[in-house]
Amino acid sequence: MEHAPVFDEAKWTGLIDGTGCPMCRANDAATADDPALVAACPSGRILLQDDAAFRGYCILVFPRHLTELFELSILERKQFMKDVTALAAAVHAVCRPAKLNYAILGNEVPHLHGHVIPRYADDGWWGRPIWARPKEARLPLPPEQFHSLRDLLREALRSTRGA
Repeated sequence: MEHAPVFDEAKWTGLIDGTGCPMCRANDAATADDPALVAACPSGRILLQDDAAFRGYCILVFPRHLTELFELSILERKQFMKDVTALAAAVHAVCRPAKLNYAILGNEVPHLHGHVIPRYADDGWWGRPIWARPKEARLPLPPEQFHSLRDLLREALRSTRGA
């Protein structure tokens, strides 16, 4: 029988205040040659997730540590949603999924980020959230396919944003 994880208040405090935030550390260490980087946009970095079942799954990571969408200014919120929408259009154009799912969670990593998740009829998890899938069930794309997909998404995003 699986047991629910135990809440670690000290760890959670570090995640919430940013001192222990892995997304902040990743933002601080980010370089232009990150193989997962699709694009830098006004509201953050778009990162391609290496997951063969959900080809094109990307996360938009906000550049500074906030935990909630309402903490953004109105202009930042509009830009964030504009960037998520442009990303979704690019993923749809390149990957042609049956459906796109969107998520802004934060109960594991409370740093504002948005998921754009392409869903496919044959993805093995249709009708269920992808995070219910065991980690060991995740399969990466072969490196050449990953890089090709990233490059196609970059081009589609440039076209979508009119750049």
